[in-house]
Amino acid sequence: MTHFPIFLDLTARRCVVVGGGAVAARKVDALLAAGADVTVVAPALTARLALRAADRRVQWVPREYRAGDLENADLAFATTDDERVNEAVARDGRAQRVWVNAADDPGRCDFHLPAVVRRGALTVAVGTAGTSPALARVVREELEDFLTADHAALAEVAADVRRELRAGNLSPDGDAWAAALRRADVRRLIAAGHLDEAREALRVALAHGARSSEAPAEALPDTLRRPTVDGADPASEGPAATGEHTARLFVERPPTPPAPTTPPGPMTPATAPPPPAPMRRATAPPPPPVRTRTNVAREGWPHP
Repeated sequence: MTHFPIFLDLTARRCVVVGGGAVAARKVDALLAAGADVTVVAPALTARLALRAADRRVQWVPREYRAGDLENADLAFATTDDERVNEAVARDGRAQRVWVNAADDPGRCDFHLPAVVRRGALTVAVGTAGTSPALARVVREELEDFLTADHAALAEVAADVRRELRAGNLSPDGDAWAAALRRADVRRLIAAGHLDEAREALRVALAHGARSSEAPAEALPDTLRRPTVDGADPASEGPAATGEHTARLFVERPPTPPAPTTPPGPMTPATAPPPPAPMRRATAPPPPPVRTRTNVAREGWPHP
């Protein structure tokens, strides 16, 4: 079965977490970060959850779960180590049309929580439909090594430019945006911390259709008319202009100077090839096989 990935706005939405352990604490922290209205139903809480309750950031119901605790809830989370309680939460959720997530129990889940990487406004979610949370975590850790603070800055710059263009009733299509965001000049300016210049470069690229061949160098600010990280002109086409090699998008390197040229001349002893190796003496052929009575009879050799 294929799941539908979705990002939810949980601002002021009632979310009920059943359980007061470490798993519940992680769910509560994520829900509070999303602006949800959180209720925790559990006879006891971890120290972290107790602090949230003391600060009135969550509403604590200090008892076991009961039918009716999901009333008016938008989401419910079953996080106890008691299967009967988790089953009751899932059953009541289905009856009341409340989506339920049961920790480590895909069969009782209406939705699954992905592993998440956040860089500013950029959020990347990785899920396996509940089949392998460990794999989702491994992929998330690999993405954490790849995504940097520069990606967060790029998301901020793109959001600013998009708001400006929409205010002017301009709406470049998705392909134009993708090409503009891949440009090496934009990425280089982001890496250098020049966000204002990056915004201007992005505006210029979008104004010219966000195609490298349609953005002549004279249309770019002076700070942008310089070689890219690969030594190519920003207005030319190719990987350096479009930023197709993602591993180098935010690495600024000086252009490599051309190698000095020398006129051809006679080879010196230092550059001459080594003399050929002496020929080896041919090895002697192997001795003939020992003839035995068995071999003589088998091969038909003449009898000595």
